[in-house]
Amino acid sequence: MTNVGPPNATFFSSLRAPPGLTVKVIPKKLSFTTSVKKLLLKVSFDSKYASKGYNYGAILLFDGSHTVHITFVVNVV
Repeated sequence: MTNVGPPNATFFSSLRAPPGLTVKVIPKKLSFTTSVKKLLLKVSFDSKYASKGYNYGAILLFDGSHTVHITFVVNVV
């Protein structure tokens, strides 16, 4: 993720996942500084209990003023 806003921003993640789909986001907190403008966000999915077909959800990152929505689709076969 690249910070295009003010420096020294900290974003916290939350999830909107369909029932049965386990989504993990690492790290749960992203802290940007004047020297750190890009950070890696790792996302994993476990569809063991999810419905077959397309499952839609979103990862939300919030810094108190701004919200970043990262939409995802997982096709469970």
